Amino acid sequence: MDINENSSFTKEESTLFMERIRPGDFFVDLIGRIPGVNFFMKDLEGRIVHCDSGFVEMLGCRSRDEVLGRRDPEFFPPHIAAVFMRGDERVLSTGEPLLDQYELVARNDFQLDWYATHKYPVQDAAGEIIGVAGINSLVREARRGPFADERLNRVMEHIRQHYTEPLPVSVLASRAGMSRRSFERLFREQLNCSPNAYLKQVRVNAVCRSLLDSRLSLAEIATGCGFADQSHMTREFRKLVGVTPRSYRQQRAAD
Repeated sequence: MDINENSSFTKEESTLFMERIRPGDFFVDLIGRIPGVNFFMKDLEGRIVHCDSGFVEMLGCRSRDEVLGRRDPEFFPPHIAAVFMRGDERVLSTGEPLLDQYELVARNDFQLDWYATHKYPVQDAAGEIIGVAGINSLVREARRGPFADERLNRVMEHIRQHYTEPLPVSVLASRAGMSRRSFERLFREQLNCSPNAYLKQVRVNAVCRSLLDSRLSLAEIATGCGFADQSHMTREFRKLVGVTPRSYRQQRAAD
């Protein structure tokens, strides 16, 4: 066959072919075979209606049965779940995809990693939006940082690896090769908060995941997640999550 024989192939033919594909979930299993990529789908009420095994594992669950029908607040602390739900609402209201959203999330082995999330609206045969589909993946598996500015990527990687240690803003600014004032301005422009506020969020996120391990005492979790002591952890945790670490652990155990 001549290499140019397909030159008459039209966009309409491509559309017709896609319309012939039998509805099903084969694509879920297909995406699930991509290393480091997790797939999920939610309905208009925010309930998870489909996901692959990687997404189940990321949530710290054993099977899809533990995930299907549940919502983000049942798996993530309130401040993190709110970010995810705002993204869903934006996709549903605009009908436009939401791409390259980055979050530093605690994995089920209690280690922090950058996840990139991409979301698209899901439509039925009539073109009505009926939900949101998305994938998330480990940013480091894509071998790039989450931000266009490499100075900020260096700082974020340092925070990821050393959040359990004292990290004054002067040290972070030095890591970026910037003055403290310029660094704080860049940080606020990119993350809408101060470096100190962000560091507290990272540590509280780590506490949330660590509280799922009943073998660890609250004092151990506090020092292991970068807080001076248990009372310091409790104070900052309550500000961000709305409940004490002990109450949060009891709620998750009940779930």
